Amino acid sequence: MKRNLLDTLLRFAASSQHAHEDPITEILAWLLWNEPAFMRAFVELLSRRVPALARASLQPDTQVITPRARGGGVCRYDLVLEDRRAPARVVVELKIDHDLTPSGAELDSTCPRHQVHDYLELAEADPPGSHWVFTLAPGLVDVGEDAERHPCFGGHLRWQEVHDAFARVLRLDRSDALEPTAKALATQFLEVMEARQMAHPKLTYDGAVAARRFMRFRQSFTEVVTAAWNEMHADGTLEGFIKVNAAAWQDEHQRLGYRLWVRSKDTTHFGFIGLYLGDDTTFDDVPDLYFFLEAPPKSPAQRALEQRAADVTAIVASLNARDARTVWRFSPGEHQVVWATQSIAHALADTDPRAAILAWFRQTVLAARDGGLLSIYREAVKDS
Repeated sequence: MKRNLLDTLLRFAASSQHAHEDPITEILAWLLWNEPAFMRAFVELLSRRVPALARASLQPDTQVITPRARGGGVCRYDLVLEDRRAPARVVVELKIDHDLTPSGAELDSTCPRHQVHDYLELAEADPPGSHWVFTLAPGLVDVGEDAERHPCFGGHLRWQEVHDAFARVLRLDRSDALEPTAKALATQFLEVMEARQMAHPKLTYDGAVAARRFMRFRQSFTEVVTAAWNEMHADGTLEGFIKVNAAAWQDEHQRLGYRLWVRSKDTTHFGFIGLYLGDDTTFDDVPDLYFFLEAPPKSPAQRALEQRAADVTAIVASLNARDARTVWRFSPGEHQVVWATQSIAHALADTDPRAAILAWFRQTVLAARDGGLLSIYREAVKDS
């Protein structure tokens, strides 16, 4: 399915949480700079702690370096929001976890110091009520009692608050007033926060009343896809795939259904029939029926498929010409290298939804077989 660009780029950073803080800081600052609605939402969060900030006209900057007030060396602020006319300055220390970096100041002190102490000492040099220090993290950051009581300490922001505030801005944008690129990046930024457990999707009344409906839907769909899996193995539609036990069931990666094993102990090359529940379905918030063939990126199977790219592309084009409701794609280099989707809405509109779902799975697998996709795929994974 569609990749989250921000998540993909963050994977190039080192695996530690700390290595992700700078890119995430830059993403947040870019959104604040390029879309006033996100800046207003963020300033509202700040002004709940420091009401005077509601009147400030703040502009963001990142990775700002300034000498320490004492002890030598420099401080590097993650995010600075500044109104030079007021004047007002907000320093935000961003954390993906809850740990602060120890101060590098060379001082004779028996009390442990961290970066927020350094920031607060610098804030003291400005006129009272003009310079505040905040933390932004998944939860409360232990800055120590002395920092909590400091007149320049603005308070703790949580990523959940940012998530919910930005989600509200997106939800209320019914007239497409938001800057398009900022809107797209903000949507992916929320997904990044959720994937990294910085925040979770907001609990809503609609979600609560839909929970039982989804449980009943899930039970019904599980019965249908299990019947399809059993029947297609029994009648030879899935010839060439091995039927194993319940371990074939998959309930992760935003999908629900059965893996189709190429080899009984091979968990990296397989097909799939089921449901896709992600954010990029054919119709918003409506799951897609889903079939795919998987091979690990950069594997021998992928290289073999890339060598047959012209053949696979031609087959996929032919399949797409048959039925406009079913979309086939060839995505070399991706885990799901060949896949097909159709909104479940079409089956649910049928007089017999169960039969329509069974028919789609059967017709899709047969189309892949008769079109030559399955034979190309099996040949590619044979020696992998």
